[in-house]
Amino acid sequence: MRELIKLGKAYADNTPHEKMKEERFNGIASQHREMTVEETLNIFEGLLRGENKEWCIRAKIDHTNKNKCLRDPVFYRYKDEPHYRFGNKYKAYPNYDFATPIVDSLELISHCMRTNEYADRHHLYDWLLTTLNIHNPIMHDLSRLSFKNTVLSKRKLNLLVDNKIVDGWDDPRMPTIRGVINRGILKEAIIDYIQQQGHSKNTTLQEWDKLYAINKQYIDPVAPRFTGIFKDSAVLVKINNFNFDKISKLVQLHPKDKSIGNKELLFSNKILMEKEDLLNCKEGEKITLMKWGNAKVISLKDNQYELELLPNDKDFKSTQKFTWLANVDNLCEVEIIEYDHLLNRADAIDYEGEFMDIVNKQSMFVSLALLEPGVRLLNKNQHIQIERRGF
Repeated sequence: MRELIKLGKAYADNTPHEKMKEERFNGIASQHREMTVEETLNIFEGLLRGENKEWCIRAKIDHTNKNKCLRDPVFYRYKDEPHYRFGNKYKAYPNYDFATPIVDSLELISHCMRTNEYADRHHLYDWLLTTLNIHNPIMHDLSRLSFKNTVLSKRKLNLLVDNKIVDGWDDPRMPTIRGVINRGILKEAIIDYIQQQGHSKNTTLQEWDKLYAINKQYIDPVAPRFTGIFKDSAVLVKINNFNFDKISKLVQLHPKDKSIGNKELLFSNKILMEKEDLLNCKEGEKITLMKWGNAKVISLKDNQYELELLPNDKDFKSTQKFTWLANVDNLCEVEIIEYDHLLNRADAIDYEGEFMDIVNKQSMFVSLALLEPGVRLLNKNQHIQIERRGF
């Protein structure tokens, strides 16, 4: 900043905020625009010490420029807050338009990629580095990544946190890196998705489904398969021609990759099924119990559900396929959390009304489910697939 002042390319100004805003809009020069270098340096040093609080330092470019970003923007102002590295050493700090080009230059950034919402500020970026005669990165524009039913504004996302709509910045519903990772998205999938978007300058509104589809390509080949039945909808079903309370056999955790390991699959003459599945059946109908075989529906009356195995029937083409669990004591009870969009409007990013009016107040659904005992052996953050339910 001192170098810019010594070059006569910056001056101190204490014009009230609203008046300064009006003058910039109308292309009116500040009364302090011709301040001497010595006066400006003196005020700047006092500003750093916490004196001259009402003053700021403005670039001296062109107060009548058609690009209003170049109309003598503010580069430095008073801010009495401890810095995370320097503590209370300074009482004034640079703003974004001044700090960013300087940092990029000092770090010898070769290509600076910014979203096209900053296009009007590229001339300011270039002016500063050219004036100081220091390394100037090549600027490349690209469109901002935007999603339906989503905003990426930190100010608006902070409202969701402050109003307890979400549990924090890492809530799985939040469009933050920590949020989507907690939702089960792999970092490899995020990188893959971004690379597929390329550096297009066209503004588009993306669907989340594409990111989920890419993520599935990574987790589907490695996610162990387990069966789960929602507790509230579970009904007891009797297998009439199966005489064992509990037997087991080893089956692959993944149908296409035996290297992932095996699990113990339990069988019993009493099983749990989803009531909704059974209501879609008729007495006498042939159905398929996944990983077991075909069975005939014997009874659906008076909440008495009975099946009969058809061990010699290997025709699975035209049957309804249902999941089930042996009714044993050591089933694992878990919470299954399902999420909806945080915002009710697909065009939320462009919505100009009251932001909280479009917030979905019921975007998380928690259900209890019973899963196979083998899930107790899983590691934290390990992906699995609950068959017929999802990952």
